[in-house]
Amino acid sequence: MAPIAASASTVKAVEYPVSVATGSILDLTAGPDGAVWFTEKQAATIGRITPRGSVHLYPLPSPTPPLPGPQVIGIAAGSDGALWFASAAPFAGRLTTAGVFSWFPMAAGSIWVAAGPDGNLWFVELNGHIARVTTAGVVTDFPPPPSGNLPTAIAAGPDGAMWFSENAQMIGRLTTSGVYTEYPLDHPSNTACLAAGADGKVWIAEEGYLAEVSSTGVMKDHPAPAISGVGCIAAKGKLMWFTTANGVGHMGSGGAYSTFASPSGDGSFGLCLGPDGHIWSNELTSIARWVSGP
Repeated sequence: MAPIAASASTVKAVEYPVSVATGSILDLTAGPDGAVWFTEKQAATIGRITPRGSVHLYPLPSPTPPLPGPQVIGIAAGSDGALWFASAAPFAGRLTTAGVFSWFPMAAGSIWVAAGPDGNLWFVELNGHIARVTTAGVVTDFPPPPSGNLPTAIAAGPDGAMWFSENAQMIGRLTTSGVYTEYPLDHPSNTACLAAGADGKVWIAEEGYLAEVSSTGVMKDHPAPAISGVGCIAAKGKLMWFTTANGVGHMGSGGAYSTFASPSGDGSFGLCLGPDGHIWSNELTSIARWVSGP
């Protein structure tokens, strides 16, 4: 099937269909090899897509045969040049760009992973813990945050700490040595993604808002009715991009925003800044590359 192209205002998108055996595409990240890598949760598969839309799929082997490969959720590029992924199995997963899998035992399965400023990988575990994993596979497990809320997504902040969303109206900060701080949010934000902005703040999607948060928890909300509290965001220069129910949008530092419908009209779930300098998003069964143009 040929890719679908369309334009909205000054942003053009090309959608590349992806073969999904079951379920949908869930998350994506910029790879160290110039490609974008993504996860297919229910299909227990990791995929690679080039800027021209060429796709290769890597089914997950089982870390505990004869059980099948586990569902896979979050994915991130590590400082070692490999892809690391979160899965339902109690292991940290690693995949080289050549397609070689490795597994490292953890206390529980995980839902999200992000590269940290310390060169390690940080996993959000299903038991509410956060785990630090070195590129050699050495795991340090941190207990749940003091509130008892479950962390959901995690990202490196511009202040040298890790920041995470929660299954409650809060945002959390965790130093690389394991010290927690939590701050209440002004609006609902359940399982939302986070991203570090060019302004030195951490940004998070709330229901109808984008919030910027300083390293000391000072917040500023920017209204954006198209944003849901489960949205994903990604920074590109001074713009913060976000997912919507029928595409993507971006917001400048002053709070002005624009939205762009995908060619198919499908909503976006994951979002990343690709190695090619463009924003990429994933829909249920396709991946879109968003390019500024006339």
